Amino acid sequence: MTTDKKNRKYCAKCVDNQGVSGLFICDGCQNMFCIRHVNEHQAELSNQLEIVIYEHDSIQQQLSQSSSDHVLLQKINNWEIKSIEKIQIAAERARNDLQQLIEKTNQRLSKICTDIAVNLRSASKTKDFSETDLEEWRTQLSELKNNIDSAISCNLIKDKRSPIYTIKIEADGAANQILKKQLSYKVDDRFCLICGPVQLDCNAMRSTYVGDDEGYGRIRGQQKYSQSRNTIRFKIEKTRSPQALFFGITTSNADLDQRLWSDPATIGWCGDNSIWVHGYHDDIKSQSVDDRFQFGDILQLTLNCDRNQIELYNERTDKTHIQCVDLKETPFPWHFLVGLCSYGDCVNIV
Repeated sequence: MTTDKKNRKYCAKCVDNQGVSGLFICDGCQNMFCIRHVNEHQAELSNQLEIVIYEHDSIQQQLSQSSSDHVLLQKINNWEIKSIEKIQIAAERARNDLQQLIEKTNQRLSKICTDIAVNLRSASKTKDFSETDLEEWRTQLSELKNNIDSAISCNLIKDKRSPIYTIKIEADGAANQILKKQLSYKVDDRFCLICGPVQLDCNAMRSTYVGDDEGYGRIRGQQKYSQSRNTIRFKIEKTRSPQALFFGITTSNADLDQRLWSDPATIGWCGDNSIWVHGYHDDIKSQSVDDRFQFGDILQLTLNCDRNQIELYNERTDKTHIQCVDLKETPFPWHFLVGLCSYGDCVNIV
């Protein structure tokens, strides 16, 4: 029996192919490599990853310096000296407004920067990445750098009706857009499928548990997710048992009548520093009191379909938890899933 040479694929690195068959195919560039050159190709990708990590570290350093060096702070200080008695109150107000604007912008950008860092460290450790991932990270870093350059764009507004004009900080359109921008899509979703004693408002944006404490209510989202990085923001409006609240995902064909914690299709976080993963319970490793859900918390649940993982970011604690999803247990499409168990517990989509 002979091999059909016309259909044989050769190593992309061997000079003129030299008849050396490729044994491994790269998921990124789709080229074939022989045993000798597959390690060389991996080393090239690792070098490119180091470059991306260096760019990330440079941007992170720029973020840490941008607040204190802003030129408008010096302008405010000079104006305060010239008008010391009549405008001290206005100067303090303007300074605080600017500082809050810078800090709020940097917090949002730092959050994005941290998310990128998590993915870079994971890729560097597991070597599980390709050219497609590198290009995505470069694009994210380029967008982040452009956002930093244009984030704090403000004007001093003069009140010319006053003998000594007052000033205040006013962000322009670009700065406001940066505060709202995420590297994920803010989706238009709402509560939809209910299991248990739960009531929805007329817009299906608020869910309230109306049963006794022996039961449990589950509410599934309306939208289906199978691609991209999608974020839904929830606010805990009211709760008597924050430790029992649940935020996570399930698959489209899952049975909501099944108990939440035994359903293999369910994965997500409870408010007591625990996580349910495909029917199994585990504790979050770095526990602290501040990590627990509290009344008034705003949580960002991100469904990262491109990386088969979900993320939960608490805006109060500024902490993000990431959990990989087994697609055999929770196949696409995904829905968000919220669990409530105490009478009056209320969660809004914001």
